[in-house]
Amino acid sequence: MAVPSYGNELISFCEAKGLAQVRRLRHVENHFHSLDWERVDKWVAMKEAELRDESVAISRQALANSKRATKLAVFALILSLVMAGQKLVEWYSR
Repeated sequence: MAVPSYGNELISFCEAKGLAQVRRLRHVENHFHSLDWERVDKWVAMKEAELRDESVAISRQALANSKRATKLAVFALILSLVMAGQKLVEWYSR
């Protein structure tokens, strides 16, 4: 099917459809005019880079949360060992 070039409306069309839909239209259905291919590919690459950046930021935050949780778990373990030691001393001293 021959599709006319979107021209200046291409970016707004892509934004309205979203990354997954544009990727499908470009690579599966060959929806875009050949004049738009390069701009569509650049738009897709830019959106994928944004997703990667967001994914890296989320991963870093998850790692920081995990490290914090590990430190709290170690502290709780040490505290419970101290408390258990106190109870043992108290029990043996009876």
